[in-house]
Amino acid sequence: MPSSGDEITSTQQPVSAALFDLGNTLAAYYHADAFRSVLESCLRNVLDELARRGRAGVRFEQALEAALASNQESNDFRVRPLAPRLAKIFALELQDTPLLDALSVAFLEPIFAMGRRYDDSLPELARLRAAGWRIGIVSNSP
Repeated sequence: MPSSGDEITSTQQPVSAALFDLGNTLAAYYHADAFRSVLESCLRNVLDELARRGRAGVRFEQALEAALASNQESNDFRVRPLAPRLAKIFALELQDTPLLDALSVAFLEPIFAMGRRYDDSLPELARLRAAGWRIGIVSNSP
């Protein structure tokens, strides 16, 4: 991203769009060294939600082992939706959409709770938009 002192005009280069990654580019979540502790918090949230619904079954250790085993990028680099991954980790029916939606929210809660937008993100995006750039935000976050 150009620094805030750089002037952006449509005559510099014929640019029609800019894509930005969300995580650790526009917003900070957590770094790789915190992955396991964040994952553990996410899984505990899911287990708490399942317990509230009377659906406890998988123990924490089993869930953690299954989550760690499934934590690998797809061969085709596609993002794998969260709900089917949670169904597999917690031995749930994939057709139980309302439950999986609630579990997805519970899983993501600790991640989003620690998320912080960088102070310069919105002003810089606004500056680019005002100069005529089209902006896209992409992410491999669930």
